[in-house]
Amino acid sequence: MYDESKYLQVRGSGVVVTGGATTTTTVIWHQERGTGSFTQVPTNTRLIITDVVYMPQGDLTSTHVINIAESGGGDTIVLQLFVDPKANTQAHFLTGLVIGPGISVTAFTDAAGTAGQHVTLYLIGYLARPLQQRAARRRK
Repeated sequence: MYDESKYLQVRGSGVVVTGGATTTTTVIWHQERGTGSFTQVPTNTRLIITDVVYMPQGDLTSTHVINIAESGGGDTIVLQLFVDPKANTQAHFLTGLVIGPGISVTAFTDAAGTAGQHVTLYLIGYLARPLQQRAARRRK
């Protein structure tokens, strides 16, 4: 569960361009309390993504599969959602998607449909210490 005294809320965004994995966008994350931003999860933290919203822009004319992936040497898809050109697509998680330190979050579409169309991506989550650090602190 999110505890403001232990975790730092972050918001991520990017614009996904249709056309497949060759048009990958890297999510830029901003700290809720502060002016910092990052694309890779900072050392000694992990990113827990709790909410995802895709908003089709006016030029989107067909349904696409949008992929969210972990990128740290290669892309591993962690979530796929269908985005309709006339409706926002949302996902809300009880526990969240966990992304480790040094990893970026990227997004790209399937290769089907018209290339060069746009979908805005918004993500909400928080930064937390890795589980190993919390367990070590409890033992002291």
